[in-house]
Amino acid sequence: SARGCFIVARASASLFVAYASSLHSFIRSFMTTTTTTTLSAYGEELIAACRAYSDAALAVKEDDKDDGARAEPPTAGVASTRGCIDACARIDTEGTKVGLFFRDDGEDVDDAGARSLLAALHDAHVAFTLECAAVLEMNKFGTCFADALRAASRGMTQAVCNAMSSASAEAGDGRSAATKRAVGEIWASTEAFKALPKSASAAVARELMRMATFVKDVSSELEELEELGGADDVGLDEDDLRFCDDDFDASELAIGKSIGTFTKACLVLLKALIVPMVKEKTTDLKALEPCVEACGRFRQSVEDLGAGVYPPQDTDELKESLTQAVKSAREMYACVREAGAGDDETKDALDVFVAASEIAEKALE
Repeated sequence: SARGCFIVARASASLFVAYASSLHSFIRSFMTTTTTTTLSAYGEELIAACRAYSDAALAVKEDDKDDGARAEPPTAGVASTRGCIDACARIDTEGTKVGLFFRDDGEDVDDAGARSLLAALHDAHVAFTLECAAVLEMNKFGTCFADALRAASRGMTQAVCNAMSSASAEAGDGRSAATKRAVGEIWASTEAFKALPKSASAAVARELMRMATFVKDVSSELEELEELGGADDVGLDEDDLRFCDDDFDASELAIGKSIGTFTKACLVLLKALIVPMVKEKTTDLKALEPCVEACGRFRQSVEDLGAGVYPPQDTDELKESLTQAVKSAREMYACVREAGAGDDETKDALDVFVAASEIAEKALE
């Protein structure tokens, strides 16, 4: 049962692989010999089985093992997902067969042939989930990498389930078009798997880059403040969504511009922290991953600064956000240095960042 899979997976990933293989053989033999159910009901059974296997496989977590049970410590090195990608290719093939078989929407299809194709797609998905469980079982590529793998795996499972659901629907209900879309989702899921980061350090860098996009949005928005202050600026009414010179007094405008400069320094610092992670292959993952948590706090502080510069300003809140941003930035820098990454450019970027923060701090006095 699905519950049995969960229990075994939490106890031991390797036992899960063995248990899932034997359970799959039983379910497969039962499904292929059961013809009393409708095709729709058969599809629902396959979907339930796919979800159970996926949930059990992805339940493998890094903290499921004691440190002493690890064959190797966590590493930032290359993490091979070749087996998963090969399994995705098999799903692509079986999914394409399903799409071709159900290409005619208004006609009945051979029931036995339909069941055979859906069962083959189910088998391909089982092989895929076992490959994912095997990668997670290695238990040495860190939280960011594992989270990215789980997200891509869930995406593939959903695409497979969508294909099964569409194909097993009644003819004439848009079955052909829906199945074609679902097969396209399977292909897209395979491409997403191919795009997974190839190492733990690359996974951390990708997560930091995702957070950096939010910081960039804040910086881009505050660039508009640099254009304010000219004699030709015209006041806007309360319904306008953009600010101009008449919306700020001199002190508020100075604060806004100094924080705008600070957010630019934030972007430079993030780039200087991320690039060495991508280049360096021997970083210490245990030291590197806390950088993601610090970056999350950093991003939130920068967003709070961006929202707080518009009148009416609360200088106390702005000071608090600025202080937290600086603290989080120093934590990120310390993590990168402890992990064995970073270089002179990283240190220079931190110095520029600190200088910009001091200017903003003075403007808030």
